[in-house]
Amino acid sequence: MPRTFGDTQIHISQLDAVVKTDRPIYAQEPMEENTDENIAKIGKYIAENLVDDGATLQIGIGAIPDAACALLTHHKDLGVHTELLSDGVIDLIERNVVTNSRKTLDPGKIVTSFAYGTRKFYDYLDNNPLFCWFIPL
Repeated sequence: MPRTFGDTQIHISQLDAVVKTDRPIYAQEPMEENTDENIAKIGKYIAENLVDDGATLQIGIGAIPDAACALLTHHKDLGVHTELLSDGVIDLIERNVVTNSRKTLDPGKIVTSFAYGTRKFYDYLDNNPLFCWFIPL
């Protein structure tokens, strides 16, 4: 289970039960590259027509968000403020495309409420101060 920053801690008095386990966290299997031409077209349209440099992204999960993220690699200073976060953002961070520097709310941070992805993704999130978690109202 990744250790995260932000609104992610609760006091033990707020729990009714705690169950410890040695089972690994449930993780998504790495996705194969999508070869669906229509999904590629939608991802390209999003990347080329709907996202400007400096934009703040709301990213979901699935083939279309992954296709769009894969084609945002030439953008600059993108931010992320989203409900759900998944693997597609890692490459954009490592390529310095996502910097969160131009966000007006929580600049410098990727803000999310939950994540679902591969083991590699969970390892990337663990103790990473770039990510700030919140519980939606």
